[in-house]
Parts: sequence; C-alpha cells; structure tokens
Amino acid sequence: MSIRLFVFNVLFLIGGISYSQEMADSSKGKMRVYTQSSAAVIYVGELKVKYGEIIELDTGQYVITAWAPKRKKVRELVRVGNKYTKTVRIKMPLTKEYKHYRNKKALYEVKKTTLRLSLIHI
Repeated sequence: MSIRLFVFNVLFLIGGISYSQEMADSSKGKMRVYTQSSAAVIYVGELKVKYGEIIELDTGQYVITAWAPKRKKVRELVRVGNKYTKTVRIKMPLTKEYKHYRNKKALYEVKKTTLRLSLIHI
C-alpha cells in the first residue's frame, strides 16, 4: 500500500511541476501582421517585424505602426491574448498626393493618345 501511495505522490508532484511551468509561460501570446502593401515597414511597439512574421509577445496592448511608399502611415491599437495567435490585417490608404499624381498621369496619357489619333487622321 505504501508503494502505491509513493507512486501517486511522485506522479502528483511531477504533474504539479509541469502545470506550474506551463502557467509561467502562459502570459505570452502570438501575433502576425498583414498590410495592404507587402513592402510596408511595420513596427509592433518598438520591435520591427516583417510582413506576415509570427512573433511571440507578452499579453497586453500594443501599438502597430505601418508605413509604405505612396501610402499613409497607419497606427492601430491591438490587444494580445493569453496563448492566442492574433492576426492583424491593416488597410493602408493611398496618400492624397499620390492620388493626385496618378490622376494627372492618367489625364496626360489620354491627352497624348488623343493627340496621336488626331494627327493620324489629318
């Protein structure tokens, strides 16, 4: 009977140690960030991350900052949960200056094509 009790106590002790070690690591979560532009520069807090890279963070709130050429700088507040993988998708709108440039370029191309066609018919 005492051997059974000893084996039970050893198994109980091993289970308790592994549970407490798991609880110590449980204050971590994972996050990955996808942006509308895959060439974006992404920061989670002060940590620079790559597009779609999974990073392990302590639980809590983080500010994600993303910027890409021709796009507005975007900031977003995200909460990372315990033992949870959070996927964040950020839309990055085009800047007003780039939209203006793109419209002027399209108008220029239309005028250029119109001029070519009008010269052919003369």
